[in-house]
Amino acid sequence: MSRVLALVGNRPDVCGVAAKKYANLLRVETHGKALGWGIGFYQSGEALLRRRPFDDREVIERFNRMDLDEDGLLNQTEWERHARYFKQAQNAILAIKPTGRGELPENALVWKYSRGIPYVATPVLDHGNLWMVKEGGIVTKLDAATGRMLQEERVPGFGNYFASPVAGDDKVYFASESGTVSVVAAREDWRVISSRDFHEKIYATPVLDHGRVFIRTQQALYCFQGARP
Repeated sequence: MSRVLALVGNRPDVCGVAAKKYANLLRVETHGKALGWGIGFYQSGEALLRRRPFDDREVIERFNRMDLDEDGLLNQTEWERHARYFKQAQNAILAIKPTGRGELPENALVWKYSRGIPYVATPVLDHGNLWMVKEGGIVTKLDAATGRMLQEERVPGFGNYFASPVAGDDKVYFASESGTVSVVAAREDWRVISSRDFHEKIYATPVLDHGRVFIRTQQALYCFQGARP
């Protein structure tokens, strides 16, 4: 983790105060290398986060979502707005009765589950079980009727998961961003059947069609078919 850098400009006295006061305002994973982020100052004394050139796509996208007026700076209003949303946000899966209109009453909520919820990948429902995968390859299986956690294990593919799991033929398929596709048996006590590292990035969700599996990586589209009887 690297702290925000304080930009000196021609105000070393302000820089010293800024570094002390705002050093914990933003933390970004850098693998031991400093990012080109800093704190700049206007004459009015308002502290602004300024983006400087670097090639971390994930951080740039986060900055751009926060920079509402697209001026390349984060003022106090933009920062506090984003911080407020993060504070209020809840990452959870909800089972809701599909009845009523407008704002639903509290009893419309059947169950709520808040552990191991993915940020991007959509869960898949298969034979009354809800399967989901989050960063690190952590797979969670829930009873869709009650929200009870049935099993939680890790599949071989580590890192992020942007592709959603798919289910078919009593199997569930998981594809990691780093390029590892894992297949598990959709049974009560599931186990990994096979795993393959494509050594290419995978963002697209696999497709199952008439006994074939289509997997799109950054470089190619693959099609696999089981042996014919």
